[in-house]
Amino acid sequence: MNRFLPLFYFSFILVFVSCSSVTGIDDFGNFRSQISDASLDQETKDLFEKNSAILAYQHQKENEDSFIHISEDLKHFYYDIQVHVATSDAGRERSITANTRIFEHVNLNELLLDPKKDYPFVKNWENDQILTGVKEIDELLKDNDFYIKESYDWDSINMRAFLLRRNEPINTLQISSMLQRTGYFDIAETNGSAGDGSNIIVKRKNDFLTVTYTNAYGDCPSGCISEDYYTFKVHQDGTVVFEGKNINQ
Repeated sequence: MNRFLPLFYFSFILVFVSCSSVTGIDDFGNFRSQISDASLDQETKDLFEKNSAILAYQHQKENEDSFIHISEDLKHFYYDIQVHVATSDAGRERSITANTRIFEHVNLNELLLDPKKDYPFVKNWENDQILTGVKEIDELLKDNDFYIKESYDWDSINMRAFLLRRNEPINTLQISSMLQRTGYFDIAETNGSAGDGSNIIVKRKNDFLTVTYTNAYGDCPSGCISEDYYTFKVHQDGTVVFEGKNINQ
């Protein structure tokens, strides 16, 4: 577990592990043990899972210099917060709580790698065999269940690149940095996207949480021209109140 998390997140985890399958904040009682995603369709659940991994990654990134695995406790926390707001009376009235897709600046499932041409394991990769025989590489890729999704030939720049994927999210930015330092790759990077997009921001403010959904639009490949902000307040007893919409153009 990330030992650099703020104190309230330690308590958050401890209190709600004892309740159900959820995690919470120290002085928020046990209302989150009553959270259920039964009313949500599978597509929404999958979206919340994806968002929760991104939010957990961002949280760890702010509090820890280097890590590979994303905290399961944090993923549960951010999943449950999304469920709680979306299934509340205030949340059901506003579709943004169920359809916000966080823009993924760092792809947490995929790596784009261009091995140096004189290493024999390139032949293995061309045959979709992930093993390289290099311990430090295999520990990062094979042991973390990466597989070769596809390969690319860019003759104009004499490059043979491989797209590797892992089904569960992981800190691909850290792994790509570690792979680059091995000296076996000309390029080792995450398969991310340029630009910007929508987001969910969760903050602790004394005795309540604020959950803000941003709807970004307008030339987002260049960074988005406009954003609408929808803010909800989650009280200690679990009550969710819509605070308002702030349009920033």
